[in-house]
Amino acid sequence: MKRAIFYITILFNFTFLFTCSELSDWFVTDEDEVNMGTDFYHQILADSSEYPVLDTVGNEQNRLLYDYIDSIGHWIADHQTVRPENEYLKYHFTVIDKDDVVNAFAVPGGYVFLYTGLIKAAANEAEIAGVIGHEIAHIAKRHGVDQLVKQMGVEYVKQLIFGDDPSLIAEVVTALVFLKFSRENEYEADSNAVEFLITGGYNPNGMKTFLQLLADNSGWNFEPVSTHPDPKKRVEAAQRIIASKPSTVNSLPTPPKKYSPKE
Repeated sequence: MKRAIFYITILFNFTFLFTCSELSDWFVTDEDEVNMGTDFYHQILADSSEYPVLDTVGNEQNRLLYDYIDSIGHWIADHQTVRPENEYLKYHFTVIDKDDVVNAFAVPGGYVFLYTGLIKAAANEAEIAGVIGHEIAHIAKRHGVDQLVKQMGVEYVKQLIFGDDPSLIAEVVTALVFLKFSRENEYEADSNAVEFLITGGYNPNGMKTFLQLLADNSGWNFEPVSTHPDPKKRVEAAQRIIASKPSTVNSLPTPPKKYSPKE
């Protein structure tokens, strides 16, 4: 009996250890993540009332904007080494046409969404690149997958990967868009975004100034703001990271926006 209790205790501790060290790495491969994320992506696109994708058919301005965001996204994705594209993981960038929403979110498997309200609010291209870098970091560090496993359990995530239940996918998508990342995840994504800006040749102050914009307009929604650290603390953290870099990074360019949604 004592031996049985001993084995159960070891098993519990073993499971807890791996839960705290990204248990998802053991159960969700890159291929699994992409397949699951693709289902989420199509579910989001299907809900055109909640997530109206910017219409580019016959609209040259919208097409230029979409291509512009896509080019920034791929530039940042190509200049980060945390988790580059591979045979399964490819990064995709979608613009949602809601001018009153200053928001962006990421879906596991390489899918990044930006709202037109955020693009309008950004002062320059470096700020847009910083936001995209933040979302790419969530994907590259597998924050979304880890949180799904943590909040919903391994068996539930297995159903998403290996099952074919549209209602289950729709249920998870609603939760996924408002997924609660830990404060550590958010600081890590901000830190990675600063690094991505530098390696991509952008002035990293673009990340800091956009965070400052959020701090000055705390009612805005940049993912679920309530789950993020205090915006002012995020500004301070970004400033500390930038200050730790060679002073030459402050001379990197901060290009103006080439395209923006029409006012």
